[in-house]
Amino acid sequence: MYCIKLKELSTLSSDGIYTMAKIEWWLLKYEKAYHHIKSIEDYKNTILLNEEEVVLPSLINPPSEEEKFLYLYEALEKLSCFHQNENYFKQEMAIYKGIENEPQKVGKWLSKNKRFGGDKYVSFFVDYLNYSLKTNHLKVFLIKDNSENLFVERGDFKYTIEFLKIYCQLDIDKIDRYE
Repeated sequence: MYCIKLKELSTLSSDGIYTMAKIEWWLLKYEKAYHHIKSIEDYKNTILLNEEEVVLPSLINPPSEEEKFLYLYEALEKLSCFHQNENYFKQEMAIYKGIENEPQKVGKWLSKNKRFGGDKYVSFFVDYLNYSLKTNHLKVFLIKDNSENLFVERGDFKYTIEFLKIYCQLDIDKIDRYE
């Protein structure tokens, strides 16, 4: 089953680079399958501990086809959640460009965006930008399945990347300049 779904995903790109629009379509198409397989896998890995059900990670090595599908789906869903803020970052970059020479306003802008730049997206560059590869696109790392390489169009995250570069640089400098 994993092979079929992965094969269908691979048909969504002619050059091995996927757009977020196609990934999100694939996620919607297989959402019911994901929840069904997830519930079965969780049930198989559930134990009773102190009268509470606890789901443990599977110890199967290599992972089953179902587990590979779950890892793929969850990795793409996580990236899709990051992509949902692309328009917000576009707006924030426009605001920043209007205030970049006003230290007090930049300081407020940093504070306002801490939940993204300092929290939610803090590891985005490490997780998705693999500088050792000869590609300029985002790499989706699949836990327990290093045999597959999935690359996502960098342009789909243009403002996210721009925002994070500015935010990180300003955050490093803020002690001296903005506080």
